Amino acid sequence: SYASPAFDPMVFPMSAVNRYWSSTTNTTNIAAAWAIDVSDSTNYTTGKTTLYFTRCVRGP
Repeated sequence: SYASPAFDPMVFPMSAVNRYWSSTTNTTNIAAAWAIDVSDSTNYTTGKTTLYFTRCVRGP
């Protein structure tokens, strides 16, 4: 597991150590969604109009 940064830099080289969106809406506030700060692995919710990075992923 990775704490700082929150992803493996060998797998994701040259990735911004910044904040990234998740695809999960906040259930108590549909105008907000979950995000993660990969510099320290903190997660939180914030308004969906905030500008953060994204990363494409797919399921198994």
